[in-house]
Amino acid sequence: MKKKLRKIMFLIGFFLVSFFISQNVFAYTEIVSENFDSYNLDDGLDGKNGFYKGPYLDTLISNDVFSSSPYSLKMGMHANYRFYRDLTNDYTGLEEVYIEQDVYFLDGSSIAMSFDNYNFQCGINFSYYDGLYFYSNASETMTIIDNDPNCSSSYYCQNWFNFGLHLFLDKTINTLYFSVYIDNVLIGTYIKTDYTSNLNTLEEFGNYSNVPVYIDNFVISSSIPSSSIDGVCGSANSSTFDWADFDNQDFCSAGDFYLSGDNGERIVYACTGLNGGTTQYNCSANYYYNGACGSASGSSFSSLDISNTDLCSSGYVSESSFLESGSGWTWICSGSGSSSFCNASKSLISFPEMPEETDCSSLTFPDNLLCNIENLLKTGFLPSASALNNLNNAVNQVQQKAPFNYLNVAIEKISGIKDNITSESISMSLMGNSSTLNINSFTSDFMPSVKSFFTLMIVFGFIFWGIAYIKHFFK
Repeated sequence: MKKKLRKIMFLIGFFLVSFFISQNVFAYTEIVSENFDSYNLDDGLDGKNGFYKGPYLDTLISNDVFSSSPYSLKMGMHANYRFYRDLTNDYTGLEEVYIEQDVYFLDGSSIAMSFDNYNFQCGINFSYYDGLYFYSNASETMTIIDNDPNCSSSYYCQNWFNFGLHLFLDKTINTLYFSVYIDNVLIGTYIKTDYTSNLNTLEEFGNYSNVPVYIDNFVISSSIPSSSIDGVCGSANSSTFDWADFDNQDFCSAGDFYLSGDNGERIVYACTGLNGGTTQYNCSANYYYNGACGSASGSSFSSLDISNTDLCSSGYVSESSFLESGSGWTWICSGSGSSSFCNASKSLISFPEMPEETDCSSLTFPDNLLCNIENLLKTGFLPSASALNNLNNAVNQVQQKAPFNYLNVAIEKISGIKDNITSESISMSLMGNSSTLNINSFTSDFMPSVKSFFTLMIVFGFIFWGIAYIKHFFK
């Protein structure tokens, strides 16, 4: 019984080990591998290993340059020298493909790769203006790979290097992701949205000049070889995090983080593989951010408006929350999380503007001399901001000294009595006669007269006291 149990366990273990080995071995499927060694010199590629020329002229087998084999494929001698390959027969229904080839460029060489009759096109060029760069009809700008435009000194001119293109088509959202590799090093990952076509056919050709390009070791596979490091979404995938803590998020547990999109509340990113590893797309995470006051909060300004970039260090200010009062400004820094209340005060006195000088260049003597003296007087007596503020402080201190402090006390007393009256009128009765005093009669025209009267009385009283005090010294 025990022996039978051991045999059963052995068979189960053998099956499991074989299964995992097969998954690792066959995860990468090489569909086409062509080094052109089986061809004859000057042969055309049409009809061999699934290649065909379509309506254009055929490419030729060449021995102009050498890689690991004596022959390579020569393209781009003319606009019509190109080849086609029907990819549908190779992987019907698959949404991922990796195409790589060794490339030999001359000054002005290029390779263009078109899928499904130019629905998607990309390629690499070597230009004496920009060096080696990648382009596609899915991105508005080109990506510089090497900015050395000198063919005699650049590694990517008159030298063999590997050019890889990894494509992943998500048909559920009609989005094509593609990554570019040079010598198995990731150059960039890009996105083409609204891609309603497929990856059925490949058309490859050189440039439209007489400068040829050579390729060798052309390989089409179902994915990037599994010996490299594949990108994997990290724990931040499908989570919600604080934007201020962005740098501490585990976006990718393997591979490099590449931000694909950001709508203000959610990011979509990819974890790109290393050394030719696969890229995991469609990682995403939600985020929030808290509003925080900027350096303007707590400061003083002569003027301030909502366009000031120092209002918030995080978040935004709405027009309805930005308010101005006699003493300063208040605003709210709002975020998708919490918000912060901020304020700034108005400066007592702002630094006066420099008077505009008169142009004296067209005047003759003596008018020119008088004009320059006038300009000197305009700027020579311009007070500084600190001097004006000191003067303002001194005036405030004088107002606290006699006799002005008595005047301020009297005004505050009258204002206090008026503020404590809640009725609009006061009824009075004296010796059987009644009358009503309307509080509103104390209008803005009447109150200055009252203030002037009391000021005059206090000043006269202070003068009489001063005269009596001086007479006391001369007795």
